[in-house]
Amino acid sequence: MSDHLPAPSAALLCRAAQQLSTLADLQRTALLGAVLRLAGAGPGCAVTALADDLGTDLRTTTRHLAALEAAGLVAVQEHRVRPRLEALEETAAALLAALPVTALLAQEPSLDRLFRHGRLTGLPVLARVEERARLADLLVRLLPAGRPLAETEVNGVLATVADDVAAVRRFLVEECRLTRGAGRDYRRVDSGA
Repeated sequence: MSDHLPAPSAALLCRAAQQLSTLADLQRTALLGAVLRLAGAGPGCAVTALADDLGTDLRTTTRHLAALEAAGLVAVQEHRVRPRLEALEETAAALLAALPVTALLAQEPSLDRLFRHGRLTGLPVLARVEERARLADLLVRLLPAGRPLAETEVNGVLATVADDVAAVRRFLVEECRLTRGAGRDYRRVDSGA
């Protein structure tokens, strides 16, 4: 990415992957659901109550609880289990904060309404000339400057913020922030250039 924009750290990506892979297991997801149901807002629920509720043996329940605890999704203390779903919220917030587009949006907060969870939800209408120019300036800063870019490279970067990559690439060309050379390479054009 260009302009020395932040990117999620390896540790943050590992934490997110661990949480997601832990929840991908149906038995663990059912166990977490049982913890939520049985613990409520109280001090937690007993490990034996969870095993009974799910109809599993204590050893299997304990093994799955260990995985949930390692992912930060439950807290186990003195054979009582409490849910920690805020761990998912913390990871999601940290991932969003680490996205390159988030740093750019902090400099252009008026464009924040065009994004949801770091993803571009739509392009401004043609009548909103100034907003279109500011969005184009923001998006082009995601691309490396000073060198030719293959279409696949442009698409890869734009895919980090948009589902319709072709529309966003076309938007940047229309807004004169991206040019296409005869050799099918693209070049970033900054607004001051």
